[in-house]
Amino acid sequence: MNRLITIAACLAAVAAIIYYAFSTKSGFEKSKRHAAHDSSAPPIGKNSPAHASVSPTPNDSSLAQEKSPRPKTMADLFERAQSGEPWPEPTREEIETFLDTRDRSPQALLTAYSVTQDSAYLDKALEADPDNPQLHLAAAMRDFLNNEADSPWIHRLLESDPDNPLPSWLAANSLLEHGDLEGALAELHSATNKSKFNDYFIHRAQDAEEFFVQRGDPPAIAKAQGLFDAHMPHIQSLGNLRKQLDNQIDQLLAAGQTDQAQELALLGIEMGNRLSQGDGNKTLLAELVGLTYEKQFLEAFDPDQSYPQFSQPIPEMLEDIERQSKEIQALAKEAPDILMTLPVSEAAAYFDRMKLFGEKEAHRWLIERNQSQ
Repeated sequence: MNRLITIAACLAAVAAIIYYAFSTKSGFEKSKRHAAHDSSAPPIGKNSPAHASVSPTPNDSSLAQEKSPRPKTMADLFERAQSGEPWPEPTREEIETFLDTRDRSPQALLTAYSVTQDSAYLDKALEADPDNPQLHLAAAMRDFLNNEADSPWIHRLLESDPDNPLPSWLAANSLLEHGDLEGALAELHSATNKSKFNDYFIHRAQDAEEFFVQRGDPPAIAKAQGLFDAHMPHIQSLGNLRKQLDNQIDQLLAAGQTDQAQELALLGIEMGNRLSQGDGNKTLLAELVGLTYEKQFLEAFDPDQSYPQFSQPIPEMLEDIERQSKEIQALAKEAPDILMTLPVSEAAAYFDRMKLFGEKEAHRWLIERNQSQ
């Protein structure tokens, strides 16, 4: 099977999208800098900071002691995102004020973790609310960024969010990394019966936005920063899963086990469809990744044959995927230029629409609005 673009190439294709422009330059790097399981981070326990009655003490490096200049206009925001200039970190005082006004709730602690990537906050939140699936996902992705394939938090997430296919996909990735194809197949089949996809992206974005509003940022800037800080490392994990499924399909095809290869490919197509067209396509990034899944795994099938699993010929399906991919790239190229010219007050409506209807619809609205003026 020919290799299509990898997750990294998918990301590069939408580099103009403002979310990605910021998150790759700051979010993932920040996640790795302040990830939990380094030598300086003690585990949760009676003697750990997370178990203490006081709030966790973040690493000094994760919080700015003096405020850096903040962007005041959308042009400032884009220039900073595209140049890779470090984003002004929240100060310790801002974080503590935010936590105090929210009674140091688990959700507030998770927000503090999201905007600082300091793991002490996440550990404290997990201790306070050990059955919260949003916290379990954050902890599982923290382990992923630390190259810990067998995260216990994935198992917790499977239990706490049983109708969500995302935990099953993450579990399948972990099982394949341990060579357990049978277990991974079971998880992938299980995911097809789970109807409530949730990556908690909008939850994280809204919570982060409220932090930035409280610290005094203009509303549109706060909305943008909230979206930027709602990191999506699960997309990286699903990229690993895609590559592992691809390798397994190649091996099965080489061994003449076409039926088994196509069974696996169908599961990959179903996952891609959930990301590109179903309940998982809130961002252009997720949608493009999903289309890549669909296109790649369709290559396990003979394009000259018809299959009962598909409602249209494979060449037509591939043409439709190509059309959608080009539309996404066109939107990603045009919309940011328009957004950059908007007054900050008007840009707020765009970010609200993105959270309500998804990034594609927000981009379309922005372009149509610009054309009508």
